[in-house]
Amino acid sequence: MARFDPTFLEQAASHSREVALHFLVLDTGNSYCMVHNYKDKANHIRDGWGRPGAKVKNIPGKRHVSPKVPPPGLLNCGCRVDDALLDFFFSKVLWVGGWIKGVWTIENMTGADYFHPRERGFVSSAMKWFAGNELSVDDLYKGNLPEKQYQQRLSLLIMKRHAKVLKELDLGFEWKLVKTPVANPAEKGEGNSNSNSLEPAEDE
Repeated sequence: MARFDPTFLEQAASHSREVALHFLVLDTGNSYCMVHNYKDKANHIRDGWGRPGAKVKNIPGKRHVSPKVPPPGLLNCGCRVDDALLDFFFSKVLWVGGWIKGVWTIENMTGADYFHPRERGFVSSAMKWFAGNELSVDDLYKGNLPEKQYQQRLSLLIMKRHAKVLKELDLGFEWKLVKTPVANPAEKGEGNSNSNSLEPAEDE
C-alpha cells in the first residue's frame, strides 16, 4: 500500500535510501521501479533491444528474475537504482492543483502518472542541469531532520552549485558562501547564531 498510495507513509520514499529500496522489493524478492512494477513487469522494452535506430528507452539492463542478481547499480527490472529512487521520491512528494467545478483540487501522482523510464531520464537530466553534482538522490532524503534544517541543507547545496557556475562564467569576481551573524537569534527561536548567504567576494 505504501508503494502506490502517495498519501500513505510518505516517509517510505523520503527518509533514507535503505528504507526506499525496501519498498521497491516485491514479495518475490525482485526489485522493480514504479513503472515496471505497475505497468510492465515483463520488461519487454529496453535499450539495445528492438529495431535499429530506436529511441533511447533509458532502461540499460535486461530483466533479471530472482534468484538471478542484477548487475551493480541496476534493479531486477533493468532500470538504474538511482533513477528508480528518484521516481519513487517524486511519486510521494509531487502534486498538481487546479480548479474543478469551482473547487480548488490537489491531486497526487497515481499509477497512470508514473514517468516512463525515458521521461524519467529527462527529469533526472533536468535535476543534474539545475543542481549539478552538488545534489544527488541521497541528498533528498530527510532522515530525522526537522523540516527547516532539511530545507536549509538543500538550499545550501543548490547555492554551492550556483556559486560554482558563477565562478566558471568568469565575471571578474568570485562568489563565495559566507556565514553572517543573525541578530537576536533567541527571538527567532534559533540556537544557531549564524546564517549562510551567497555574496560576491571582491578580489584582493
